[in-house]
Amino acid sequence: MQITSTSTEPCQRISLNIVGPLPEAGPAKLRFILTIQDDLSKFSCAYPIRSTTAEKTSECLLHQFLAFLR
Repeated sequence: MQITSTSTEPCQRISLNIVGPLPEAGPAKLRFILTIQDDLSKFSCAYPIRSTTAEKTSECLLHQFLAFLR
């Protein structure tokens, strides 16, 4: 068993998870949902994404989630 530490500031640690594949939605053919949660506040967001590549996931994290927090 490993003891983990709890965050002391918002967004010090976040968790990402991808749900899918799901049935295609809309003309953009979105098949996955990227969920992001802050460890301290438990603030959560969910974003539809087309693919699960590192590029698409990091793009969503930077341009959607982190831009929202500013």
